[in-house]
Amino acid sequence: MVLKINFKQYLKTYNTKLSKAIYYPKILRLKKKGLSLKSIENLYDNLIPKSTLYFWYTEKRIPRIFLSFLKAKKKFSKEDMQTFAHVIGNIIGDGGITNKGYTHYCNTEKFLIKKFKNNMERIFPEEKPCITNHKNATHLTYSPRVGRIIWCLFGKFSFGKDTKKITIGIISQPLKWKMKLLTSLYDDDGSAVKLKQGGYISLKQKLKGIILFVQITLAECNIKSMISYDQGKWLLRISSYKEMLKFKKEINFSKDYRKRERLDEILSTIKYPHFITKQKIVDFLKTGPKSFQNITEQFNLKRGTLHGHLRGWRKDSKEDGLIKNGIIIKIKAGKEIFYMLN
Repeated sequence: MVLKINFKQYLKTYNTKLSKAIYYPKILRLKKKGLSLKSIENLYDNLIPKSTLYFWYTEKRIPRIFLSFLKAKKKFSKEDMQTFAHVIGNIIGDGGITNKGYTHYCNTEKFLIKKFKNNMERIFPEEKPCITNHKNATHLTYSPRVGRIIWCLFGKFSFGKDTKKITIGIISQPLKWKMKLLTSLYDDDGSAVKLKQGGYISLKQKLKGIILFVQITLAECNIKSMISYDQGKWLLRISSYKEMLKFKKEINFSKDYRKRERLDEILSTIKYPHFITKQKIVDFLKTGPKSFQNITEQFNLKRGTLHGHLRGWRKDSKEDGLIKNGIIIKIKAGKEIFYMLN
């Protein structure tokens, strides 16, 4: 399936004062059908100045907006639309589109600059960026034609400094598409934070609407997250082992990126992931009742750790233990206490 952009859509990305240009292709069609200049003047009386009609009819003058449209790419394949997911994620992250349509992206990571440039070349092979360098950062800037076409496809989700928002054109995309967008956004604004024990995945943004979109999309992937306000920015965290593992499977950072490697390191340092250990305990009890000592020795667990899995970590814990959830019961045989499946 090929998606096409027409001149009317393209014209809407400009100031309304330029709206008369919408008539230009219609004038050319009427001329091609054999209508005289006088006849066309009668048709468009009071809509277009006669001098403008004359220059259009004789093709001595072409509206610059129409020239821009002629040079712009107007047909997009299914593959183009999939690649756009990564491009939009980067634009929301470390890029932007100015109010005149210039699309730009800036990063200190050569890897991310190359990735963005390659994705843009796949979609817009005729458009070459202006490349500048400042200190350690590389800045890519593309023709206003690119930004205006992106607006036609996805709405004005970026329209100058601090204007980024999530449009209907983005929200209405399939979940798989939005997941790709999140991968690129996390490459730019996300991080895998390693602590002495474990760690978490974070994403920071000035604009709450973007953070809420990310949280909702994560929830659609069955990934739980938390939002807080931190030093003038909105911070979204994915903290538990289970949720980080889902993030790795569904979203993740880009391949060979150090953030991706750091996430793997964090996950590998978590020795007793709660939900995995619980499942192992349940599987172990399928073979029959076991004592507390049997279970600790089987999984090399500390007594306090096993107690948490069985009864919950705190009285007010949201993640109750296996006994509280009714999955396991304890029975007494003489002086010994055994645990078995309910």
